[in-house]
Amino acid sequence: MKTKGKSSFIFVLFGATGDLALKKIFPALAALSKKGALGTDPRIIAVSRRDWNDADFRAFLSKEGDPSDASFLESVSYSKIDVEAGTGYDSLAGRVNALQGPKKTRDVVCYTSLAPMFHGKAAEGLVNA
Repeated sequence: MKTKGKSSFIFVLFGATGDLALKKIFPALAALSKKGALGTDPRIIAVSRRDWNDADFRAFLSKEGDPSDASFLESVSYSKIDVEAGTGYDSLAGRVNALQGPKKTRDVVCYTSLAPMFHGKAAEGLVNA
């Protein structure tokens, strides 16, 4: 299904450095992006507790996940959140708001690729932010 001309979404992926994200989620997103199925300008925010910036995460993803599409890598940014400590959510909220723009036309999808014990904490942090 192509979504050309339709507005894109923001995909927030918690646990972005984990095995599921690297082996399944990022390759699937890269393949969908290559087919044009993610809209005209999709944005993916990778969330993890590592002290990285966008370039650090893109280098890691390129090495570990090996998506072949450079434009896909450009759509990926990084936000540090410590789910257990409940820190970093304000920065993520600021990034999402900046990507949304004043018209707020993008849908936001959050996916938690985390251990089950952290799902509630991640949801609580999102609600509070």
